[in-house]
Amino acid sequence: MPAAARFNLNFSETQLLDSLNRVSDTLWQPVIERKGKNWSGIALRSHDGDPTTMEFSGVSYQDTPVVSDTLYFKEVMDSFQCDLFRVRLLVLHPGAAIGEHTDEAAENTPDQIRLHVPIITNDKVEFIVDGERLRLSPGEVWYVDTLRPHSLRNDGDAARVHLVIDCVVNDWVRQHLDAAMAQAA
Repeated sequence: MPAAARFNLNFSETQLLDSLNRVSDTLWQPVIERKGKNWSGIALRSHDGDPTTMEFSGVSYQDTPVVSDTLYFKEVMDSFQCDLFRVRLLVLHPGAAIGEHTDEAAENTPDQIRLHVPIITNDKVEFIVDGERLRLSPGEVWYVDTLRPHSLRNDGDAARVHLVIDCVVNDWVRQHLDAAMAQAA
């Protein structure tokens, strides 16, 4: 199975940016420092409904108040015909890097996967998964196997922002994942 594959889904770059611009700058929180500096995020769904809570938890998840101000993000989340766990906006600032690592197994099981929807990116972002450089464009939907070694570097002048969705694998997800894998092969 490939380390990453593009789903046949697309969202409006303009509407994603509009929703991103509605997010308060005061809500951004540092994300796990061991993986690198200048990496921050905001939860759109968290286990306690708080936009500053980004940890994974095996309990139920709920939308945070940020969602009511970012209606297109809500529309994007609602378009996934599966249960959603944690949903976050993650920013890697210019000049920042996240060293090679694998995510915790509890965050990625056969019953759930991680999807990325790029909102802002640039040609100088290097997203390497299992030795392969991914080229993601705004509005696309990508499956990324984060149990494989991966790293990220932003040598551009602008922040790199992704909507990152952890979701339950059901028939709808399997159908999109199978099609994405077939296309990637």
